[in-house]
Amino acid sequence: MIFSDYLAAELGAAPATIESYTRNIQWAETFLGKPLSDATTLDDLRSIVRESTRRGDSANTTHQRTATLRTWLRYAEREADRDRLDCPRPSQRLPGLLPSNTEIGKMIDAAAQSPRDAAILELLYGAGLRATELCDVQLDDLDVDAGRLRVIGKGNRERLVFFGTPAAEALTLYLKDHRPTLDRRGSRFLFLSRTGRPMERCALWQLVQKYSAGSDKEVSPHTLRHCYATSLLEGGVDLRVLQSLLGHCDVTTTGLYLHVEISGLQRCIAERHPLEQLPIILSEAGKKSKSRSEQAVAFRQNCRKAISTMHVARRSAAVERWRIIVDDQRSSTLSVAAYCRSVHVSESRFWAMRAQLGAPEISVDNVNAEPLQTAVVAFIEFMEMERRSSPLTIAGYRNDLRQFTCFVAGNLIDCDRRRIQDYLLHLHQQHYSRATIARKLATVRSCYRFLVRRGDIASTPATIRTPKRHHRLPSCPDVGAMLTLLGTPATDLLGRRDRAILTLAYESGLRVSELVGLKQADVDLDQGLARVCGKGDCDRFTPIGAQAVKAIKSYVDLRGVDAAPQLFLNKDGGALSSRSVGRKLKLYLHAAGLDPRISPHKLRHSCATHLLNNGADLRSIQELLGHQSLATTQIYTHVSTARMREAYTAAHPRR
Repeated sequence: MIFSDYLAAELGAAPATIESYTRNIQWAETFLGKPLSDATTLDDLRSIVRESTRRGDSANTTHQRTATLRTWLRYAEREADRDRLDCPRPSQRLPGLLPSNTEIGKMIDAAAQSPRDAAILELLYGAGLRATELCDVQLDDLDVDAGRLRVIGKGNRERLVFFGTPAAEALTLYLKDHRPTLDRRGSRFLFLSRTGRPMERCALWQLVQKYSAGSDKEVSPHTLRHCYATSLLEGGVDLRVLQSLLGHCDVTTTGLYLHVEISGLQRCIAERHPLEQLPIILSEAGKKSKSRSEQAVAFRQNCRKAISTMHVARRSAAVERWRIIVDDQRSSTLSVAAYCRSVHVSESRFWAMRAQLGAPEISVDNVNAEPLQTAVVAFIEFMEMERRSSPLTIAGYRNDLRQFTCFVAGNLIDCDRRRIQDYLLHLHQQHYSRATIARKLATVRSCYRFLVRRGDIASTPATIRTPKRHHRLPSCPDVGAMLTLLGTPATDLLGRRDRAILTLAYESGLRVSELVGLKQADVDLDQGLARVCGKGDCDRFTPIGAQAVKAIKSYVDLRGVDAAPQLFLNKDGGALSSRSVGRKLKLYLHAAGLDPRISPHKLRHSCATHLLNNGADLRSIQELLGHQSLATTQIYTHVSTARMREAYTAAHPRR
């Protein structure tokens, strides 16, 4: 039995799935230069996955090709190799900002000259059909009077979909006046091309793009399916009913289409966020009394004073930290280069501080950076090419494993459990936080699991429990501090940019990486929406409050029209970095007399906490922040002391 017959007979795969899998197998055989057979090794299959990543294919394409290879291994009865071939995580990307009902109505009105095109658009938006489903609909499947349609979806699964009066009228007109002129061959398919052949997917895409040419949003047939689902959800349709209408096997798939009930989140921000309830006091009168140059001079003077005070306060703590590092290195068996990497300091700074502290001379064994071990390099390549981890994750894994490799003197394979315990003790003595120690231990665990799967070692020595984390009382700025901070930036171009960033971070709860990654095409100020790419390459729609919209418009109007795609630019016209946002925030905190330890991420904490304290439900906050788990949202949301006292006073009998 050949592979395609196995897919059809045993797995019951749909023709489109068989065609896709066959195409993936042909691509893999072309890359290897030989057909897949029992002689094909697991390393050969992994090289196929890595080649797909090197080519720049999307995460979903690489995921699909890997799934094909895993299915082929099952067909070849190689279950052990199948379990060892990891499937990369697919990305959860949303289309661009969805067109509104009014914009879709304009598209359908523009297609009124062609009854067929109008009927197609009505069904795509009014019934939520996939492009392939619409192309495969036959005349016998349609019941115009009952307003329903029988559809054969993915996996040859049948379902009934319903459409409204506008779609029924468009279909009646098409069947009565237009379709008889197209049907020259007695076709049973509902929609035909000008030559009388059944409609194809590519023609359907061209049709939708033709009527959406005047829109500033990218619209495809699948975009109209998203709009259909979102409209039903916002209209109160239950998620389980929507799953049946869309033809999904699992309700979690429906959740991927509908990340947020955006109107509900917009109401949540409008009704519960402090910025929408309280006026922002920016002391405009004081600003108008001074010229713009005087404001800039006063701002720079305040920043210099604050930074000078900060440096003096930090100097004694820094000297004490360096004294510990220098003394610890004298008793260490590592070279200077290896030790400096293990404590994350530069060698030049290390020698300078030794001289400043009057430390005795020591011999230099090796001042050059040692390369990572082959096993670690293979693990990093696996995470990058096969698991498609983010660049920040890869950088963190590389640094953690370099530090661990230096500690065990390069003896990674023969390392035992006792040595890993010594490593954790070393991290504790270096005053690393428990969260950092837990992350470094997780990195070591992942690396050893990879070595076990690859066959380099028989079992992992990293069988150590993760240390408990400290649960300290949270500290995030209150509403008054946030109002003061938002009133600090000046009124020039960079000041308006900074105010827009701070307001958007506080009002919408965006991460700093999401802020600097925003593009102009991702933001719709008229609808108050933004498409954000968050952790794990997952997209979500997030509402923008009225104050943030006002701040962004003020910045964009002064910035003018340019070719840069990014929403926020630096002073040179390039992309803004996360570090720049942190530095600017610190300057504004010092100028406003606020706690300088407030980070950009604390603004996200404040957004969630203030919404919760004003009565927003935890589920809405989870959707707003883009968390997969509700437990993660609980870490960000902290009940205020005033709210706890109010609850105690109202409920306890001995208050």
